Amino acid sequence: MKLAYLLTGIFLLSTSLSAQQLEFSSRNFCLSFDHETAISDFNNGLFQVVGEEVYYLNKITQAIKVFSLIDGQVSKTIKLEKIGPSAVGPQVEVFHVISRDSILVFSEFFKNEVSLIDRNSQIINTFSSWPENSMLGDYQGEMLSKKTGAIQVMGSYIYLAHCIYNKRILKGGSMITSVDMSNGEVRILDELPSYGEMVDVDRLIIVPAFLSPDLRIRNDELIVNYPVSDDVFSLNLKRNEVYSYSGKSQFMNGVKMTSKEVNAYSNKAAMIDEMRSISTLSGYYWKLLYDPFRSVFYRVVRLPYNEGIYRKYKSGLLDRLTESVKYSVILLDTELNVLSENEFSADEYNFSKGVFVTEDGLFVYDEAASSEDKVVFANLIIKQ
Repeated sequence: MKLAYLLTGIFLLSTSLSAQQLEFSSRNFCLSFDHETAISDFNNGLFQVVGEEVYYLNKITQAIKVFSLIDGQVSKTIKLEKIGPSAVGPQVEVFHVISRDSILVFSEFFKNEVSLIDRNSQIINTFSSWPENSMLGDYQGEMLSKKTGAIQVMGSYIYLAHCIYNKRILKGGSMITSVDMSNGEVRILDELPSYGEMVDVDRLIIVPAFLSPDLRIRNDELIVNYPVSDDVFSLNLKRNEVYSYSGKSQFMNGVKMTSKEVNAYSNKAAMIDEMRSISTLSGYYWKLLYDPFRSVFYRVVRLPYNEGIYRKYKSGLLDRLTESVKYSVILLDTELNVLSENEFSADEYNFSKGVFVTEDGLFVYDEAASSEDKVVFANLIIKQ
């Protein structure tokens, strides 16, 4: 059975003082999925739009599916080899399209390398993801954020956002590296802040949601979104200067932390229970996207869960969580000033299953309109 991925428009009222609003899209189209292609059940659907094509990482078959933005049909399947001379790893988690015939892919715990492949799945080159002689512990670059913003490219440089569990690195080191494709040199971007400068690492629960920064390129700047920080950071790549901009959600008051340092718990069960509660209740800054057609950024926030409902569920008064997770989209201008913030329910628009930008606007996986034979994407367009 083919699954029709239907992209439709929805209306959204902006909360900004300038009374901007998002309007109905005038463009609808389908991306046709075959029987072996599906949205990930693990809430990290990865899409990237380049020119007139949409690239999607299909983890079921370890392949990148290429769709036409003109008619929505599959134009190419790029197989990601697991074994042999063109092997890029057993499970590719992230990719980045540089051009039609140059694609970077990364598989966790596979040689700690980023592979550059062509459209026919042949390896052009490989690059280390982390410096060999790092003094920051035993981490060697084996994990990146599972987001489209984990890999960005400008000129001959690759920029990588790592997902690091090592507390020593979190306290005093950067999670972002650069790779010079001309000579393979890898550098940790120590100009950027460490997690220790943003939160109390000893009370932070170590889960991917909190530890997965993502990146965007704007002119000569690397823009960094950290899940745990209200601020968005900009690194000027020519001057090596870092700037921070408030991108705070009106619904957030910091990520939730444990009541004491993890190693101070005498009761392991109590520690695990508190960590589980935090992972459900805490909000975090999930993703940053850039819209080059409107010169704006979209900062997607996973909002804090309703604590009253969660407590009733924990005490047995409810047999299930009766309210869905909510997201918001913070709209920022090209100078990273907040313009507005809009709230959504994941029952309707599940950003974590798929979100991307085209000339027509911001497309989001539409949970409410999806069924067994079609999956709907809603198009949010900002009225300038």
